Amino acid sequence: MVSLVPGPSGYIQTKKGNVSFKNIQGAELRRNGFTLVNSLVITTHDHKQYRVPAYGLIGENDVNVLVDQYIYPHMIESAKEAWNTKIDLDKLYEDTKYKRKDNIYM
Repeated sequence: MVSLVPGPSGYIQTKKGNVSFKNIQGAELRRNGFTLVNSLVITTHDHKQYRVPAYGLIGENDVNVLVDQYIYPHMIESAKEAWNTKIDLDKLYEDTKYKRKDNIYM
């Protein structure tokens, strides 16, 4: 189970603990090659990883929209730059009609 608390002081609540948006270095959906179970993997600046099993219930585009909409505005600049190199906003718009709103909380 995972919960998302939005806002400037927002965080992701996992079984292992809360992860502040500002402490997130990256987030991605990974598939376990052995069990074929998808997991949302959140990496923090202190190199900790939090895995949240998705069991095929959430797709890669959904994860990208979630991260871009709620977490991205509160990431530090180096994490934003890394996220921008990883995500293709034009393709995401084609697939989901999601468009990033710049500085929504700032």
